[in-house]
Amino acid sequence: MTHDEALAEYDNFCIDVAQSYAGSEILQMSQRYGQFYFNSLHEVRPDIANKIRATSLDPFFSDSVSLETEQAVIEYWKSLIKTVE
Repeated sequence: MTHDEALAEYDNFCIDVAQSYAGSEILQMSQRYGQFYFNSLHEVRPDIANKIRATSLDPFFSDSVSLETEQAVIEYWKSLIKTVE
């Protein structure tokens, strides 16, 4: 997988998360967006979710995902791909 493919994969992940959350009132009532994002990340990339778990970047207890979290997840996503290439 190339660097560009990895970023496209992350973009698709974000789109899927946002659409799934926005399209489900049950999800919105039962989980914060940050919680849903983290759980989704853990399903797709547990290696990255475990890197941010219980740090200031962990969005689990938040209603949103901070820019800092997004940037860190993107960097982890890219760096983990680079080691495979």
